[in-house]
Amino acid sequence: MSDLHHYETGDRVVYTRHETGACPPAEAYEVRPSRGGETSSYLLDEHGEVVETRPDGLLLVRLQDGEQRLLAMSDPSLRRASLTERLMRMRLFPRAG
Repeated sequence: MSDLHHYETGDRVVYTRHETGACPPAEAYEVRPSRGGETSSYLLDEHGEVVETRPDGLLLVRLQDGEQRLLAMSDPSLRRASLTERLMRMRLFPRAG
């Protein structure tokens, strides 16, 4: 697979999203408080599985909470899960089916 953005059904993926809130969850990282300190910005990783690849460059991904989301293959926030992530965080990925 020479194409960096090539995904197949069943691939385990990680989608990193930027959030802002008053109280970051325990799994948040790169937490940065706002100037006033009332809120923080942070990153969260969502673990998922590719359910469908589409010819228009979109992926249907089932996330760990069961939600399904359309994501662009070229989205820099989306990446294939590493072997270490797949092994160490196995419980965070949705079960096939």
